[in-house]
Amino acid sequence: MRNGLAEALLSDAEDDSYDLSWLHRLPSQAKDWQQAIWWVERGPLYGEQAARPESLDDLRNRSTAYQAKLTAPTKPPRKVAPPNHNAEPANPTIEVLVCETCGLSFDRVVVRGRKPKNCPGCRRPERTAGGVAS
Repeated sequence: MRNGLAEALLSDAEDDSYDLSWLHRLPSQAKDWQQAIWWVERGPLYGEQAARPESLDDLRNRSTAYQAKLTAPTKPPRKVAPPNHNAEPANPTIEVLVCETCGLSFDRVVVRGRKPKNCPGCRRPERTAGGVAS
């Protein structure tokens, strides 16, 4: 169902009898339910002379919904701890890997990321964590 604003926006470019530039200055999603109720309750003032009588039911439904939002208990904001990817797991799992260079097996704690191909003894000392050192 279209309301009067939707129809006005569709014909705004062709019709110079009104100016809708004020619409872009409105705050979005303000959630001011008291102001919304005031606005919605103005619609039925026209009664039988409303431009679109079928919209009165929509306004009544909106009024009921806004009243419910006003009376609903407010939820405290959830406190979510940021993920700590560097933290050790509570129960670390040890895995056994085989070095591609020397063939010896070595143990390591399972962590996120790529598994090493070489044991600590065969890893090139000139490599650093961030890339090749100069």
